[in-house]
Amino acid sequence: MEDRIDALGAAKEAGYCQVKKGSAAEAKFFTTNHKLLTKDVNFAASLAVLAYCAKKHQTRNLHRISFCYNGGPRARYHRKHVSWGYANEVVRMHYYRMEL
Repeated sequence: MEDRIDALGAAKEAGYCQVKKGSAAEAKFFTTNHKLLTKDVNFAASLAVLAYCAKKHQTRNLHRISFCYNGGPRARYHRKHVSWGYANEVVRMHYYRMEL
């Protein structure tokens, strides 16, 4: 895979894994916006956020962790939150791939 400097989302999420600098910082992963756009730093930041979500909420539940990753570590876990559908899709795709 090549680095994608142009991979910016509407909410200032960056790179392949669409990580926000604030979420990475909350997970104790400090970097610059420019470095967050590189593949290696972006992947490392996304792993830090996922690990932080699992630790913060003391869970291994895929739905809860993906909700936290998408909505941010401080998002209230509720089915009316916009990240609920994203988390549903992550879980669905995870189990679909396991069946292949």
